[in-house]
Amino acid sequence: MVEIHQVSEHELPILLQWLKEHLPLTWKLYGTLREQLRGKWQGTTFCTLGWPDILAVGEGPINEDICKVVGHYTDPRRTTVFAPEPAHARDFLTWPGFIDWSQPVIFHMLSLPVASIIKTLSQQAGCPSPKTIPLTLLTANSGDIKYRPREHGDVTIRRLDPDRDTEFVLANWEYAGKHTRSYIHELLKCFPSLGVFSRDGTCLGAEMGTEWGFIGMLYVTSSARGRGLGKLLTCRLAEKYFEEDLPAVVVTSVDNTESICLHESLGFQQECQLNLMYHTPDNINK
Repeated sequence: MVEIHQVSEHELPILLQWLKEHLPLTWKLYGTLREQLRGKWQGTTFCTLGWPDILAVGEGPINEDICKVVGHYTDPRRTTVFAPEPAHARDFLTWPGFIDWSQPVIFHMLSLPVASIIKTLSQQAGCPSPKTIPLTLLTANSGDIKYRPREHGDVTIRRLDPDRDTEFVLANWEYAGKHTRSYIHELLKCFPSLGVFSRDGTCLGAEMGTEWGFIGMLYVTSSARGRGLGKLLTCRLAEKYFEEDLPAVVVTSVDNTESICLHESLGFQQECQLNLMYHTPDNINK
C-alpha cells in the first residue's frame, strides 16, 4: 500500500528535481523548496504520496521551531498539493490527518484538476463550495525582457526597508490578513524588493520577492500611475533574479488584464492557469 512519506532534509534535493520535471504546474512548490535549500526561508515541510516513486506532493504542517511567521501559515492553515494523476491527488488529500476539513484552509496555486477535487471533497465534508480565484502564472528569463524603461530624475529607487516600508505594502495588498504585517516584514528582510520614492521620501510604488521564488505585490499609487513606474519596478526587480541565474515568476488574477498586459509587454510569457481556493466550513462563520 502506498503511504504518505515525510520528506527528510537529505531527500529534499531529490524532491526538487521531481518538481522541476513537472513545471510549470509545480512552480509554487518548486520555488518554495528552492528558496529553502538556498537558505532564504525556513519552516516549510513536504510530504509525498509514495517514495522514491512520487505520486503526489504537498506542503505539510509548518515547522514551528524554525519558522519566523508561524501565524501566517497556521491561522488559517496554508498548503498546496500537486499530482500528475487526479486519482493520486484525491488519495493524498483524503489521507487521514493531512487535511482537517472541519477547519479553514487556504490552498495555493492548484492545477485545475486538483482544484476540482478539492471542491468536491469540501462539499462532501458538508462545507460550502470554496471561494476560488483563477490565476495566471507568467515567467521571464534573462534575455526575455527587451523593454528598457526610461529613467525618472524626480524619483529615487531603493530596496524596501522592513522597518520603514512594511506599512506601505500592507496597506496596498488585497490579500492582507491578520498576520500579514509580520509576514511582509520578514519577506523584506530575506528577499529582493524595490520601492520608488518621490523627492520628499513618499513611497509611490513597490514590488517584492516572496518565499515562493516569485515577485509580486506590485502596487503604484493612483497619483503616480501612467508614468511607467510599474514597468520600471518590475524590470529592475526581475534583474535581481536574473543576476542569480533565476527566472522571474509572477502570478496574477486572470481578471487583472492590466497586470497581464504589463508583464507581457515586458517579455513575460503566460505559462498556465492555477487556482487559489479558500475552504471555509460553515461553522467558522457562525
